[in-house]
Amino acid sequence: MKKIKKLIPAILCIFLLCLMTGCKGKSPVGIYKLFNMIDSESDDYTDTIKTMEDLGLTITIEFKEDKTGVFTIYGVDTDFTWDDKAITVNDVSETYELKGDTLTLQESEAKLIFQRVVEETK
Repeated sequence: MKKIKKLIPAILCIFLLCLMTGCKGKSPVGIYKLFNMIDSESDDYTDTIKTMEDLGLTITIEFKEDKTGVFTIYGVDTDFTWDDKAITVNDVSETYELKGDTLTLQESEAKLIFQRVVEETK
């Protein structure tokens, strides 16, 4: 019974913390690099993306702390805003899902799958 009495305040603290933060999970803040795309016909573009990277052509997405971001396609930047479920570019919103370090952006015709880039410490 004493163990349960000690456990109740800890559970209450966790519950209150979840209420205050919304229990939203991990933030997407960071930089992600495209590593796969799956279109409506379930085609996999991993090899094509790797070939493009070998040529210096990359696609990245950066989520910033202030709820803005930059989508960079082959060196061309497009700004966006984001919330917990979607990114918005020019009044068009697309949903995303974050699982661990993998971010999936669901566009109308395809899924863009990004992997978090780990920056080297200097």
